[in-house]
Amino acid sequence: MRKTLIFVLKVTFSIGVIIFIFYNYITINDFIQTVQNINYFLLPFLILLVYFTRLLIAYQTKISLVPFNIQTSTFNIFKIHLISTFYSLVLSSDIIAGGVSWHLLSKDNGRRAEVASVIVYLRILNLITLLPFVLLGIYLEPKLKAYNIQPYVLIFGLLLLIMLLPFFWHKLTLLTESTLNYLISLIPIKKLSKRLLEANDNVWNSVKISQAMPLNFTFKVITLSLISQILAIIFMYYTLEMVNIHLPFSVATWLIALAIIIAILPLTIGGIGVRDISFVFILNELYSVPAEASLLASTVILLIGSIFFGAILGGYYAITFGKRK
Repeated sequence: MRKTLIFVLKVTFSIGVIIFIFYNYITINDFIQTVQNINYFLLPFLILLVYFTRLLIAYQTKISLVPFNIQTSTFNIFKIHLISTFYSLVLSSDIIAGGVSWHLLSKDNGRRAEVASVIVYLRILNLITLLPFVLLGIYLEPKLKAYNIQPYVLIFGLLLLIMLLPFFWHKLTLLTESTLNYLISLIPIKKLSKRLLEANDNVWNSVKISQAMPLNFTFKVITLSLISQILAIIFMYYTLEMVNIHLPFSVATWLIALAIIIAILPLTIGGIGVRDISFVFILNELYSVPAEASLLASTVILLIGSIFFGAILGGYYAITFGKRK
């Protein structure tokens, strides 16, 4: 009953935000005209781009499981990730939907802790590898130079470099793990503290095992993260181009980060509403982009990422996964 109520509230909130956008920002005639001017020839390219990006992430997951003696195919992981995307449409957030990936990846081998550590490790690594592109995009963005934020970007970039060191320097790994364990142990809610301690141990256990692997293994995993981030940025850039929003490539670097953060927030279904209002407001304030085009850009992301790869393909694999003819 509680889950149903949360789902209904999220749907209601999403619908409410969309109604608010149409009532305050959208002119129907301009919206129809914008739809007619969409470059539909870019749609197959965007779908293929997401397909190859997801295959790349599936392959990265596959090779990251090898140190734990867990063998599975890239396409099997690809299907599991799409199933997770399908469940992200009804569960509280994209992070919780990741529990579906954890369950399906570990149910046949029983290596639940190991699979959890790999999933969390890759999520952190992929987020960290996205940040340099975001910082570079913000640093080069002409519209943001007026706010004199370049020094702060450089400081944050230095902090990012420090954040990366524990993933490669074993002594710093041990120090970071013990420090986080101490801070988590101070949390007064013991049940929460226990779960966080287990998660922290799993993450750093995965890091330590990865460090024990040859250097080319770590380099390969990080390179795959970087390539997947570049493909995601290209996807965002051509999504804007598809709806005739012509902006510098640097805009796509931080706009994709915004879309990812919104997907993580447990506020709406698939980011519907929150992503739309964010795109409409930010693109209009910074670049005077019409609200109709911004809304369509957000809708394209929804249709490809959540509807096509989530509701349709993910739903199909959720029904057929594990079945034999």
